[in-house]
Amino acid sequence: MTATDIPNSNALKVTIKALRPDHRGQPYSVSFNGQTIIPKSHVPSHDACRCLVGLGFSGPLDVWADQEAYPRLRVGDIKRAAKWTVKEGVNHGPRLSAYIHFDRAAFERRLEVS
Repeated sequence: MTATDIPNSNALKVTIKALRPDHRGQPYSVSFNGQTIIPKSHVPSHDACRCLVGLGFSGPLDVWADQEAYPRLRVGDIKRAAKWTVKEGVNHGPRLSAYIHFDRAAFERRLEVS
């Protein structure tokens, strides 16, 4: 038995569920306390961290998938993880990258000015 086999009782817990693959890859829905908090995400662990921080939570997070006996991923600090995302491009494989918030309202205002 290893440390990853033992559930962390202090950690927040989210459950991810695979959705139908699309042109970008494998999306997931994310649930917390039985409620879907993210209906579709290609980076569910980091998106869940941002969502939970926005709801006022902090601390560690365990990411579970349905019907698994152990967490798929453990995040030590959701506030730190919320600052990152995973990017993948034609010229490079998956890698961590700083998260940049997309402000739709500002984008639409810029379009109106043009």
